[in-house]
Amino acid sequence: MECACKWWSGHAAAVMCAAAVRVAHGDRLATGSRDHCVRLLDLQPSPTGSWEASNRRLLEPPHYDGVQALVLSGDFLYSASRDSSLKCWNLADDSLTHSVMNAHKGWVTGLCGVGGVGGASGGGRLASVGRDQALRLWSCALRAAAPPAALPDVPHALAAAPAAHALYTAGR
Repeated sequence: MECACKWWSGHAAAVMCAAAVRVAHGDRLATGSRDHCVRLLDLQPSPTGSWEASNRRLLEPPHYDGVQALVLSGDFLYSASRDSSLKCWNLADDSLTHSVMNAHKGWVTGLCGVGGVGGASGGGRLASVGRDQALRLWSCALRAAAPPAALPDVPHALAAAPAAHALYTAGR
């Protein structure tokens, strides 16, 4: 494995998370940073074997604290932040479609798609974890889909295994 592309992210602080998805013309990459911002760019393969970045953009409004996790699903991007919020953007027009303040009591530390996130009106779900030691399920429109589940420790990351219908958290 080798680094195929390195570019200036445009962030004013450390990038804490990234998410990528294949699109018709190449790859779409989203980055979240301690500067409270989410940025997007499209990457296309060049004839020389490297990648070219284009269509760089900043999604607004920013979070009130650092961005900890991202999920890209088609034309929708979901972000989780230390400001305890979740956000959903429609990437067709870069508009903020849904936002939940106080999704957790404290930082949201992990976010993942469950069962094929299908966009803001799709049938999939999102799962989030936070410093409040809770696992929460959300509809794609960021409405609570189930009561929160208590976790034995503060989680730092979250992953889904679709084939096993399981969620995994990582903490200490």
